[in-house]
Amino acid sequence: MGKHGRARASFRVTGLLAGLAVLLGAAHATPAATDPGVRGPFATAKLNANIPVTAGATLDADIYYPAKDGGVDPAAGRLPVVIFGHGFSRNKDRYDLGDHLASRGYLTIQANYPCNFFGCNHSKNADDMSAQIDWIFAQDANPGSLFFGRIDTTKAGTSGHSAGGLWALTAAGRDARVIASAPLDPVDNGGLGVGALPFARAAIGITFSEPSSCNADGSSQVLYAAAVPQKRGVKLVSANHCDPERNSDFLGCGLTCGSWNATRHQRYLRYVSGWLEYFLRCDKSYEEWALGARVEQDLAAGLVTYSADLAPDPPSGLAAAADGAALALTRSAPDPCAAIASWNLYRGTAAGGPYALRAADLPVSQVAFRDEEVDPGRSYFYVARDGARDFRAFYESPDSGEASATAGSGGPGPGEASPPGAPLTAGRGASPTAIDIAFTPAPCAAGHTIYWSVRAAPLAGPPAWGAQACGLGAGGSASFDPGAVAPGSWVHFVVVGHDGVREGSYGRDAAGEEREPATGLPGCSYTHDLSPCP
Repeated sequence: MGKHGRARASFRVTGLLAGLAVLLGAAHATPAATDPGVRGPFATAKLNANIPVTAGATLDADIYYPAKDGGVDPAAGRLPVVIFGHGFSRNKDRYDLGDHLASRGYLTIQANYPCNFFGCNHSKNADDMSAQIDWIFAQDANPGSLFFGRIDTTKAGTSGHSAGGLWALTAAGRDARVIASAPLDPVDNGGLGVGALPFARAAIGITFSEPSSCNADGSSQVLYAAAVPQKRGVKLVSANHCDPERNSDFLGCGLTCGSWNATRHQRYLRYVSGWLEYFLRCDKSYEEWALGARVEQDLAAGLVTYSADLAPDPPSGLAAAADGAALALTRSAPDPCAAIASWNLYRGTAAGGPYALRAADLPVSQVAFRDEEVDPGRSYFYVARDGARDFRAFYESPDSGEASATAGSGGPGPGEASPPGAPLTAGRGASPTAIDIAFTPAPCAAGHTIYWSVRAAPLAGPPAWGAQACGLGAGGSASFDPGAVAPGSWVHFVVVGHDGVREGSYGRDAAGEEREPATGLPGCSYTHDLSPCP
């Protein structure tokens, strides 16, 4: 007994099983990608409210939302929230972005902020944006509210024009709930925005006009430079500071800042809405409008200039553990709203590197990798980097934290299946929680058995094999269903071969200690630890 290495793997539920359930439940609420510069499929309504903000004040606010039959249209699902700020000496009624976004399934709040001839309290107005997030999130939990149970409290964004764009960016730097900010020709004041942006973890998409005295000679470009990735800056060629407004107002804006243009206005709506669709709603079908072919077309046509730095945050949760003759690497699932296209795994033989590329372009759905190209007894050190792409370049994150492990000497023997290979994928199978796996069939096996165990953390010590699937075929793929598993849990499993009567050994673990399956499990009647091979 125990001469063979055990074929064992683990699979984290967070990014695949739990994520699959979320996608299935929300599929009805996400229409196919359309030009984000045009209205969406929903009728809209506007509710006026006095919203409490900081220092005991209230703001006169209009709340735009997708509407049907006197309420929120259920087809829109839970609504992402966008807080909008108007420009200096302007008001909430000068803008149509809130209504435009509502037609696409968002809830947008456009309030009147207390500015006057002498200026605005820009810092307070930024904090008042956060206070509006507080208020609308509370409505989701209020049974008496029109918005009870209708707000997506994981998706807050900010936008605004001119000074309102400054408040939007400053709020993003102060409030971690803001995951995307898309201002229109923002203008800094006293370095407030430049000081706040290095602390913003939101995806920052700044759309701006030609430099002029009305936008402080291109303040947007200074703000863009201060933002940390992921970020994008798009200048609308020939646009002026009035174009973000909903229509012409010659005496109010055009007299000093330029004539409003409907085509350029729609282009503003397209770039701002496309950014929010991709990064706030997390709808990756809008990549072409945010970072891809549609942007490239406008750039080639001379309609825009484009800058971007999409390097993601470093991956988290990288861990390594010996698994027989191989090393098993696991990581936390990446942020689903970030522009992450794939990830790379690097390996070295000394702490701190240098590291060489071990595996490239791993899919974002893959949170495990099995490194079988290792020498027994040698220690290896790993880092991971997430990567993003636009139509111009590939952007790689800084290194994750380092993970290390020492390879054992065990390996699959004639009585066992070889270790299952990564990636492991979540498939529907007999139920939405089934896990499909691929592995090298055990030599001479007439079929295979899977044992599994569910844990709240990665494997440490022997599993308590509590479930099994019998009578699987002799081929190299199978499916098993662990049933309802709490998000964040890990599913550990082992595959062994059998000849119809006898079952292969489970062998020793990386520490040399023998592990055997739990006894008395119903269903599989094969005698343990007898090789199916002659």
